Amino acid sequence: MMEQYGNVIKGAFFINNKNKVFLVSGLINFNPNKFNADGAGLYIGRLERDGFRLSMEGAQLINAKKNVLIIPDELVYDWTRGFKLKLKNPYKGYVIIKNGPDVLGCGKSNGELVLNYVPKARRILTFRKDAHVPISKD
Repeated sequence: MMEQYGNVIKGAFFINNKNKVFLVSGLINFNPNKFNADGAGLYIGRLERDGFRLSMEGAQLINAKKNVLIIPDELVYDWTRGFKLKLKNPYKGYVIIKNGPDVLGCGKSNGELVLNYVPKARRILTFRKDAHVPISKD
């Protein structure tokens, strides 16, 4: 994490067989071979072949110094709806997306396009930027 994001999250970690990383209390004592430990701790990201992809909580906890892409206000709505962003930037690989002081999550950039990793359950439900109330699907 230090090389990729310029900072680390302090604590004890548990990595499951799907390469998901969980932040756990150093006081916890369990044998992960005896039960499914996916519920132990806070999910902070996943080890991928090309880097460490942070979850929304992991991106907020790490206080990154590197690979932080600050997006303008007009792109925040599209990002939180789950769209990829066409945005030229100097980064290649996983980046933390910010708008001002707000950390919006993690994406993957190739310098021209930023892929969105906002989970479907956390995306905005409206279909119009001018909608003040979510549009029902009925």
